Amino acid sequence: MATDSVAFLVHNQDTDELLFATQDRAPMMRPDNPTGTILEVAAGRFDTNLGVRGLVVKELKEELGVTADESEIQILNDGIPLALSPGVLTERQYLAYVEVTSDRIDPAKRLYGERAEGEAIARRFIPVKDLARTPIHDMKTWALLQWFLGRNAKMKTTE
Repeated sequence: MATDSVAFLVHNQDTDELLFATQDRAPMMRPDNPTGTILEVAAGRFDTNLGVRGLVVKELKEELGVTADESEIQILNDGIPLALSPGVLTERQYLAYVEVTSDRIDPAKRLYGERAEGEAIARRFIPVKDLARTPIHDMKTWALLQWFLGRNAKMKTTE
């Protein structure tokens, strides 16, 4: 049985960019993508005794080189985890969002992730204005982007 997980979207307010992870995923290997590399939001499993916000803080640092406090993490869907594939998988996933500023992002250009877990994560910064031209192949990433775009549309109509 798989442990539950959390996936999160990171928005750099200074540059109006979203921060993603790119890494090779064997199930995504196809003739048009022989390495299986995809763009996705960062995520982590509850294999440690942390709450949702605590896990996001840990994974932000580990996978993206970003620092944040638990109080800055917004848990979506009223804190209710979503089934990834009910009827097939037991894993549920919390979705979260965090806004940061540039000074909270490690300026180093290196690979992130937990080497002991075989992770080699490259970061990719995408301006919000370019999202429509960005192909998405991952459900959690797509869902978080739809939430983000809907939230921004609502904010613009209330201004």
